[in-house]
Amino acid sequence: MKKIVDFRCTYENDTGLDKKTAEAVGIRFPEVYQSAVEMAHMAKLARIQNAEAFCELPFCHTLEAEAMGARVILGDGTTAPRAGAYRYQTLEELEEHSVMDLTFTRIQEVLAACRLLAAEGEKVVLDVSGPFTIWNSLIDIRVILKAMRKNPEQMQRMFDKVQEEQLRFLKEACNYGVQAFSYADSAGAVNILGPRMMTQVTECFTVPFLKRAEQAIGKERILLVCPKTTLALLGTEHAVLKDVALPEPMRYAEACMQMVGRAQMLGQMCLKNRNYILQNRIIKEVVLV
Repeated sequence: MKKIVDFRCTYENDTGLDKKTAEAVGIRFPEVYQSAVEMAHMAKLARIQNAEAFCELPFCHTLEAEAMGARVILGDGTTAPRAGAYRYQTLEELEEHSVMDLTFTRIQEVLAACRLLAAEGEKVVLDVSGPFTIWNSLIDIRVILKAMRKNPEQMQRMFDKVQEEQLRFLKEACNYGVQAFSYADSAGAVNILGPRMMTQVTECFTVPFLKRAEQAIGKERILLVCPKTTLALLGTEHAVLKDVALPEPMRYAEACMQMVGRAQMLGQMCLKNRNYILQNRIIKEVVLV
């Protein structure tokens, strides 16, 4: 019997930023969200401070939505960037206008920061958001949930549109030295949507998007998906887990970077769980079926 199990997340608001440490070395807010040089500096500092295996960008979950027109209030280091007043009131407005502008300044600065880090020999992970996380900054999410129940055909068009926009973003980012893409959609998890709607989202968006994303980024890069997404894929029987041997016990995040070029998708643990160690020397590849 199909059943989607939830993953209890305590890391979704963890940006890796330490304001006090950042300001001590001259990093400024909100400039760190706007300048490639500041972003790269902060990402490298966060990697060193947290003893990470990679540098991770961006420092928020509003980037794609802002490139689609969202009004975003940039953070001050204490709070991360967040959505202001909703840009759109109806699903028709959202459907008409939500095209991602890849020439948008902040996206260009994030990509430029990725290039700077890659040029310095850093391993770069780029966070990308799912549809509900994006829509949550653009429109009252209750409009989306109502349409999921009453207008499934219109919602399928919306899912298709987000899929195309995110694939464009992934393909563009591949030109800037990104080695791994971390995908999550915390605003569209089973504890919010419920099992029936989560199944619908998994089959209408997640599965086709991830299949195309694997093709778009190629075998020399890797997808790192949120465990909530992994459990939805497993619960709907659209994925299986495959054991891949590691040379020794190691932290999950480090193992993920070692799997670049060896696996296409991983997602058994949150990437931000920095102390999770794979003691059995096995990492689980997520294989779509």
